[in-house]
Amino acid sequence: MDSPVTTYRVSLGKLKLDKGNARTHDKRNIEKIIYSLQRFGQQKPIVVGRSDNVVVAGNGTLRAAKKLKWQYVDVVYTDLCDDERTAYALADNRTNELSNWDHDVLAAQLKELANADVDVQSLGWDPDEMALLVEPESSDDAETPDDFEKICPSTMDFDQKCPKCGYEFS
Repeated sequence: MDSPVTTYRVSLGKLKLDKGNARTHDKRNIEKIIYSLQRFGQQKPIVVGRSDNVVVAGNGTLRAAKKLKWQYVDVVYTDLCDDERTAYALADNRTNELSNWDHDVLAAQLKELANADVDVQSLGWDPDEMALLVEPESSDDAETPDDFEKICPSTMDFDQKCPKCGYEFS
């Protein structure tokens, strides 16, 4: 059995953002992280290189904590070498992005939270996304290559590909 991971409370001034971080965080993303930290606190630690205090996983959380003017965050240290740290950082971000939502469960949970006066927009879903989740478009309205006359200009030359649906004309 692996030994338990020890979490440390560390001053923000000691931590360094990873300048080689391939994952970017736009304003909207940082705002949502800030909201999450304000509402729920820091529920998971940032992963930091023990040798240099560079953030391996949690750069967005560190940026948000700095904007909130927090003094400390919880971290776990890693002793992975440089290549392994980079590989872990990429894997951490990519495996998260490869996951999927169960849209029926998500829609039910968001609707339930909205009915309980939770601002689901602050969780990251804008009103248009919510509308699609709660009342998805009918599959009868879906565009298919058979409907090319509806979605492609009638003056289109042959031997071309429709830029909207990808249907190839020959």
